[in-house]
Amino acid sequence: MAREDQEREAGRTAAAALEQDIKNKAYRRVYLIYGEETYLRDSYRRRLASCVSGDDTMNVRVFDGKAAEAERIVSAAESLPFFADYVLVIVRDSGLFKKSPDELVDFIGHIPETTVMIFDEESVDKRSRLYKKLAAAGLVVPCPKQSEQSLRSATSRPMRARRSRGTRLIIFWTAWVTAWSISGRRWTSSPHTRETDRLSLRPTSPRSRLSGHRTVYLI
Repeated sequence: MAREDQEREAGRTAAAALEQDIKNKAYRRVYLIYGEETYLRDSYRRRLASCVSGDDTMNVRVFDGKAAEAERIVSAAESLPFFADYVLVIVRDSGLFKKSPDELVDFIGHIPETTVMIFDEESVDKRSRLYKKLAAAGLVVPCPKQSEQSLRSATSRPMRARRSRGTRLIIFWTAWVTAWSISGRRWTSSPHTRETDRLSLRPTSPRSRLSGHRTVYLI
């Protein structure tokens, strides 16, 4: 039990470091996310990948399963990004941390600054050369089995952030509608025209959208 507690504590510490990397947009060259807790692994991998590449798919390379070859992974990681900041290489359930191919072990210490690599593995051999090399060069995030309470705690922070943004939008929208109703008037393309009939609004901000006859400002 003590070993499991230590593993969970290490996972929390590493997850906090991962969140800090994402917040600062200061990505390490390589990440290893591993463990039995599949939900956490998927959550961390997707969040990190989304922040590194956004909607870009051109500069993302994904290798799935034990058929992933070290030579192809290294070749993808050495490529230059096309109109982007990074090439993102994702390797999932490859089993490479039990084999430690020489080519990949040697490459881990020389990953280009324009490349971010994410290894997502269910199990690893911590005695392997690849694990030790990656732990020295990047960030290892353990995801051991969690209690239900721990799992809710680990996944609640992004949800709270989304709720906070939604609340700000609702408050802004309510205040705008109230001011709009009190003013009792709308604007057309002419700044001197007082509208008395139903006319379309013409927003003056490029960050606005039309919704019926009200302007919703995105925040």
